[in-house]
Amino acid sequence: MTSGYDVFLEIRTNEFSKAVKEIALELRLSVLTVLIQQVKLWLIDVIHLTPPFGPTPTVESYNAQRKIGERAVAGDFSKAFGTLKELEILKSTEKVGVSLRRLLRTDLSALETVLRRMKVIGPNVKVIHKATAADHKKLRDKRGRVRRGIIPIYVVDKQSVRKLLKLAQDRVGWAKAGWLAAANGLGVKLPAWITRHTAKAKGLFTPELVPNSPAITVGNFVSHAQLHGSELHIINRALLRRTESMKRNLEFQYNRIAKRHNGK
Repeated sequence: MTSGYDVFLEIRTNEFSKAVKEIALELRLSVLTVLIQQVKLWLIDVIHLTPPFGPTPTVESYNAQRKIGERAVAGDFSKAFGTLKELEILKSTEKVGVSLRRLLRTDLSALETVLRRMKVIGPNVKVIHKATAADHKKLRDKRGRVRRGIIPIYVVDKQSVRKLLKLAQDRVGWAKAGWLAAANGLGVKLPAWITRHTAKAKGLFTPELVPNSPAITVGNFVSHAQLHGSELHIINRALLRRTESMKRNLEFQYNRIAKRHNGK
């Protein structure tokens, strides 16, 4: 279920639990045993469906998804920051280039004004010495992405952009890490680029292992995971995938029994 932006799944009834009970009956296992097994498989799908991911999330390796996330962050930075010294006019050996480079060393505000007047940069473009996390944050939308368009900030210190990019890429995996409480509870092993966020990424795992009526509640409290979960229907997609898988398994079991009964 969902409560506000807190993403939960509480397994008690619905098609999922119905399939769990049927499999338990067919395989002569306890409902609790099958429930734990299926929630574990569901959780693996959910983690793969939580950003970052590519076009085929449920079959992508964790390492592939890490690289996808890091490339996405690098792409956002290229849309957010340009390097001032790479502007062609600042490389010019002519008088204008010499004058602009002098301003680059002595007066960035004046350089910004001159570049605007020359229409080298737009009227709302900033020229700054070092890139900061605050500059990057202002450019991000509610999903944490930078929209494509005219580069809004030109930076003198290219190294400051690289350092900021590295810090941002180190945060890749935070959304997935919100499932760590459930993963630890169910014995799902996750790579270091996800588990490094253990201290900050909060989640929920509450098992009610009552033999006749077991239930497991899990939650991911990372804010942007909650937003993505709501928009991308992560919970329902993984739940549907797992339910359909159990139904196929049951159909296979029933067909096998029918063939054995008919002597085929």
